[in-house]
Amino acid sequence: MNGDVGDRPFRPVLEALEFLLEPGSVAELRALGRDGRVASGYFDDPALLADAAEPMDAAGEHRGIYVTLNPVNPALLARRANRVQSRLSGKDATTADADIVRRRWLPIDVDPVCPSGVSSTAEEHHEACATARRIREGLAELGWPTPVVADSGNGGHLLYRIDLPNDPVSTALVKGALAALDARFSTAAAKVDTANYNAARIWKCYGTVGRKGDSTKDRPHRRSAIVARPYEPGVVSVELLRALAAPLPETETPERLFAAATVPSGGAIDLRGWLDAHGIAVAAEKPWQGGMLYTLAQCPFSDAHADGAYAVQFPNGAIHAGCKHDSCGGGTQCWQELRARLEPAYAERPASPAIAAAAELADRPPQARGETAPSASAGGPAPSSPPSGEGVAPETPGPAAPSSPVSPEADPAVVAKARAVLEHGDPVQYFLDCFGGDHVGDETLARCLIMSIASQTVGNSRGLHVYVTGESGKGKSSGMTAMLRQVPKSYRLAERMSNKALYYSDDISPGTVLLLDDIALSEELQEVLKESTTKFTERVRMRVVNKDRKIQHCTIPERCAWWLANVSSLYDDQVLNRMLTCWVDDSEEQDREVFRRKLELEAREPDEAIGDRFELRVCREMWWLLKEQGLVYVQLPFARRIRMASIRNRRNPDVLFDMIRSNALINLYRRERRTLKDGRLTLVATEEDFDAAAALFVELHTTGGSLTSKFDRNEQLVLSLASHYRAERFDIPDLQRWTGWNYQKARRLMLGYDSRGSRYPGLLDKSPALSLVDQTVSEIDGEGRDVKRRSLVFTFNEEAYRKSQYAGQVWLEEAGSVSSFSRPDPADRPAERTIKEHPSRESPNETNAAERKTATFSRSMHTAGDRASGTAAPPVSTPAAERVDEGNGESGDRDESGANASTSVLSAHRPSAETAERPAIDPHRFVAIGDPEWEPCAVCGTKPSYFREKWVRGTKERRRLCKRCYGAAVEREQAKITPLPAVIHPSTMRRVTASVGRCSICDLAPATWTGEAGRLCDACYQREVRRGIEAGADLPAVGQSG
Repeated sequence: MNGDVGDRPFRPVLEALEFLLEPGSVAELRALGRDGRVASGYFDDPALLADAAEPMDAAGEHRGIYVTLNPVNPALLARRANRVQSRLSGKDATTADADIVRRRWLPIDVDPVCPSGVSSTAEEHHEACATARRIREGLAELGWPTPVVADSGNGGHLLYRIDLPNDPVSTALVKGALAALDARFSTAAAKVDTANYNAARIWKCYGTVGRKGDSTKDRPHRRSAIVARPYEPGVVSVELLRALAAPLPETETPERLFAAATVPSGGAIDLRGWLDAHGIAVAAEKPWQGGMLYTLAQCPFSDAHADGAYAVQFPNGAIHAGCKHDSCGGGTQCWQELRARLEPAYAERPASPAIAAAAELADRPPQARGETAPSASAGGPAPSSPPSGEGVAPETPGPAAPSSPVSPEADPAVVAKARAVLEHGDPVQYFLDCFGGDHVGDETLARCLIMSIASQTVGNSRGLHVYVTGESGKGKSSGMTAMLRQVPKSYRLAERMSNKALYYSDDISPGTVLLLDDIALSEELQEVLKESTTKFTERVRMRVVNKDRKIQHCTIPERCAWWLANVSSLYDDQVLNRMLTCWVDDSEEQDREVFRRKLELEAREPDEAIGDRFELRVCREMWWLLKEQGLVYVQLPFARRIRMASIRNRRNPDVLFDMIRSNALINLYRRERRTLKDGRLTLVATEEDFDAAAALFVELHTTGGSLTSKFDRNEQLVLSLASHYRAERFDIPDLQRWTGWNYQKARRLMLGYDSRGSRYPGLLDKSPALSLVDQTVSEIDGEGRDVKRRSLVFTFNEEAYRKSQYAGQVWLEEAGSVSSFSRPDPADRPAERTIKEHPSRESPNETNAAERKTATFSRSMHTAGDRASGTAAPPVSTPAAERVDEGNGESGDRDESGANASTSVLSAHRPSAETAERPAIDPHRFVAIGDPEWEPCAVCGTKPSYFREKWVRGTKERRRLCKRCYGAAVEREQAKITPLPAVIHPSTMRRVTASVGRCSICDLAPATWTGEAGRLCDACYQREVRRGIEAGADLPAVGQSG
């Protein structure tokens, strides 16, 4: 072989690089990995670049391999000279726009319209390539030279040779050209990518395979390739580029479209519904200029073509319809023509003066209408279609929205009912009842959402935002959507958005509710959320440079409430600290109730009301009536008396205060109001508002959420089960046995996981009650061999867990009491408060009802379980009549017959299997083990075990016990023993420190007291002292020596 090019093996990667890259220039090779990693290297030799790219492509570990089309600053070769760094860190730079020496190629990428992250089907691929051919033919008619035609593997590519400096003017020129091609050639099936205007754009390395998603039969991975290329590519002149990138003709500027648009007579028309009703198919729709732009699948004005027709509905209801083809008027207003064609009755009506005036105004030049003529900059909108609506809003806006919105409700019955509920009823309960008509259960979630909406109208509120977590399919989306339906339509937004979309959206009003359902927010969008919630009472401003290179301010309106829903907690503490973290009910009882409701809905009669019920309209009108008051400032006259068990999180007091204010705002018509000199309306909150807020605050710390700890429900369940089983140590298999989860789910929950470059913390990172021990465990396998394995063991601190359970305690000090801001001991203060029952909950007419009830604002640690056997449940909300006395396990309150009035209270987290009777344990049959055995306890299942059952004839399996279960059995056995009266006299006994043997009574614990009657352990000695005191004997206090 002589080494000539014609004799060397066929290498499509090398041939493409030699054709596209200038000799001696530097280019960057960049590969994007499937797991998010980026590999990069710089090369000044196409052969070396191909040598690096081909093995990477063969390995199949990257979803795409790319190169820079335009020559790179030669100094960048020193970053990674003719080599590839397989994983870039955050400090490793890649090519930026400023690093490009000159523009040599105009890249045109035609992508099929298909789901992101997957390869195209054969039909989608064919449509994209066909669109690329139409672009080549269309540009050829304009005098453009022959381009490089390529197949990206998923769509079509065109590369035109250009020779431009790398400056802002050239960037604007390329951007305008791509926008023009998009406007003229993009269809519902294939789009021109307008984002490829930057100089440092990386491009497919032809000859490599595009691996989007998995390769399937319908969506296979394909190899990219150059399909056709000229022998010597011609250069596109600047004049041709400028002619292509010319701005929209004057007839299609947003201002002219708005001026020509007309408001339908007889009231606003739902344009989408009108199109559907008249059989006009919509190919695509998207927001535009605050309204909606509909691209029609078939032109209704002409049979000569199918594409080009569109219809726009603006925020005020005005409609513009037209077609971009010259034969149909080139974008002029055709709405009246379309409506007259499809509605014969409309055609017979005379034109109104308003329509005639609008038509006359549309025919005037912009200067005659008092507008500024559109800029002819190269970066202006492209011809032949309205702009997409993305980016900076136009500088000449349409008519401003009214500053004081008017309720759209026209039914006087709805308005009358809304006023009656606000003035004489219980508004919160009405909201909850309406919520219950659309969603089963989850009252805590509903109350949080109600408080969040109300906080938007409180002038001195810092805002309440809601974050709900729960298993998939358990009602997160249903609950939030059900409450969102009660919000007026102009104050709600529930759709996906890009990172900066809120800044550029002109259809968001102050006080809008933003619902993001099952969306993992990017880091950039999380920063937007943080700034928006921190500056809740003011607009969030961002400075941008518009197409004319002038500074423009984009803003997010003030007082927007964020509602987020995810399966588990995905965000850091800075995000979660701004949210009311609550859970949905995922119990079996809730599942049965949801199933019952579904059956009822399916069995409804066809004529039953569905959709916009009367109650929903009343709820919306109630919110309108509250919002029309403007901002209301709420005063808390009892603020100095508010006490909290934990103030470590400094945001929590603000949350409680805003809950009180929000509850007062909802009861605006039944609270004392005053108007200040500056015109501000003030409201005085009452202790009833505190009671309602305190009850919700406690729910968010216990059974309904995790406001302070920010745990999701599964994480709280793990801690509750560890406390229930008194597990000092446990591992992943123990957690699987307790919960029934698979190994992967249990491990991810405890240790966290990494996904798409982000770290999601586990329970071990969040809870101070847990720590991790990485140890080696020795086991005997089935063949009697000693096998060692690594084991992750979690240690559980019961005291730290119990301490966290009291973080939600809040109460009011009695008036006139000594003020103390020191941290209280939960056992030293009353667990309940007496509050008034509001009259409206019994009867709206009985305003002097004096009945009182008892509500628990803290969580009692006492339960109705057997404390000696270790069955105490996690703290739950326990009414006073149900609290259990710690000494004897019975209620201190009895009825007249002497019957026990208490009822067992079980944690909402405890599985039903945990309530089963535990095996009887005789501690006399167990002996201590020298070294702990890694075997499960026979009672609670935790490891390791410290006591083993004695062997007796006939025993097949010897049980083990952990320290807690053995101690509980000993306490229970000691409580059963009753010595004969007058046999033991504690006053004659003395404490000993030396070992004197076991207790003479229980024979279970070491003796610590001795005397003439024998030896006693501490438990038996204290029991005898109490018995003597009850009998009237003169005995020392329990715990003192004789």
